[in-house]
Amino acid sequence: MKINCNISPEFIKYIDELILLCTERHNLFFNDPKTENYEINLVVKVNNEKVICEGEFRQNHYFYCEEKSELKLMLKRSIFQVLSKILGRPLSPWGILTGVRPTKVIQGFIDDGLTVEEIKIELKNNYLVSPEKIEIMFKIRDEQKNLLGKLQNSLNIYIGIPFCPSRCSYCSFTSYTTNKSKDLIEPYLQGLLEEINFYGDIIKEKGMNVVTIYIGGGTPSILSPKQIQILLERVEKSFPVDKLLEYTFEGGRPDTLTEEKLKIIKRFGVNRLSINPQTMNDQTLEIIGRTHTKEQFIRVFNQAKELGFNWINTDLIIGLADEGFKEFRKTLEDVITLNPENITVHSLALKRAAIQKGKSPLTFNEAKEIMDFTYTIMGESGYTPYYLYRQKAMAGNQENIGFTKTGFISPYNVVSIEEIGNVLALGSGGISKVVRDGEIIRFSNPKDPNQYLEKIKARDFKEVFFR
Repeated sequence: MKINCNISPEFIKYIDELILLCTERHNLFFNDPKTENYEINLVVKVNNEKVICEGEFRQNHYFYCEEKSELKLMLKRSIFQVLSKILGRPLSPWGILTGVRPTKVIQGFIDDGLTVEEIKIELKNNYLVSPEKIEIMFKIRDEQKNLLGKLQNSLNIYIGIPFCPSRCSYCSFTSYTTNKSKDLIEPYLQGLLEEINFYGDIIKEKGMNVVTIYIGGGTPSILSPKQIQILLERVEKSFPVDKLLEYTFEGGRPDTLTEEKLKIIKRFGVNRLSINPQTMNDQTLEIIGRTHTKEQFIRVFNQAKELGFNWINTDLIIGLADEGFKEFRKTLEDVITLNPENITVHSLALKRAAIQKGKSPLTFNEAKEIMDFTYTIMGESGYTPYYLYRQKAMAGNQENIGFTKTGFISPYNVVSIEEIGNVLALGSGGISKVVRDGEIIRFSNPKDPNQYLEKIKARDFKEVFFR
């Protein structure tokens, strides 16, 4: 039997859809034990020319399967190998792991009773993950292990502020610029305070232990000093902030943080501050629509340190407009000099809601060179990877990776990526997650702030979260 597939030049983006199509059409393919072999015939268009590649893969004890999930893995592996041969390099360093959370795969294997060595063999041979990425997965697992027990079935709170001073060209998050939505900030804040108060009462009544609180966005520091104080006062009254493992406020844009705001944030017990330059290249900052400079970031960072913030995260992005290895290397070296406790490196993932300006994203080899350098210099500078996640259409099929100094792992990030605790997300666009009986149940707030406010007025809350 043969499976014939036509794949576009951007076939990497459509692998999952291709596999689904093949699986649905041939879901009885391996139900017959008499089947001895099969073929996958691929027609791939490269530079507008057709390249026909035929691959025959004989059935053996592993390939024989009656479950559709096993067939899907086999098809992915076969297609990956054929396309890698056409390209002359691996299609992705992550093999056929296409999910957002690669490190969760390790836990699945552990639950199945596999040893560390057996898991590594499984990842290498059956999932085609590169040795370098396998090593990173286990480094992260080792870094997290002392924290996982504390976070199992924990309660974590996310509070979203979906407003920014301007929209970055690469951004696909739910956010609204202040020049268009300034009048909406105050009513939105009042609705958010109402939601915080509502859930705070339930949490107190049930005697639940909140482990982390993360105020993110958007750009929460777009709020005025008075609005920040009102928000943090309500959080303090509603949740037990004195018992938190982590309390993060995402300053994000340096141009929105003032000394007055920093003092208020510090006074209310926030112990982790995020200040995100994305790049230390002023020319790039202007191209991508960020209204701050490298010097502004350095000034705010040092000011935060002087005020007593001893746990600061900075976000950087690989693959921004017109930036290659030289530019990112300079950015990373400049940030390491400041010695933040956390550095998060994102591989640019352009989504439909984003409009990239400047040069196209990095090639596979360019992205690999940058990421390899990143792991090397971060290790030499005393940083260890502690969480990662992946998205579609990432530069060079790489990853987003969080690095930490010893003792500064972000529990909230671990909970979010490993999905081992409950997340109550408040505000527009918030997605709450309940881990229950091995399943993850999700509840969503409307993305549009006006729709969110209507929901608050209707008292349509997610009581099922606490069942």
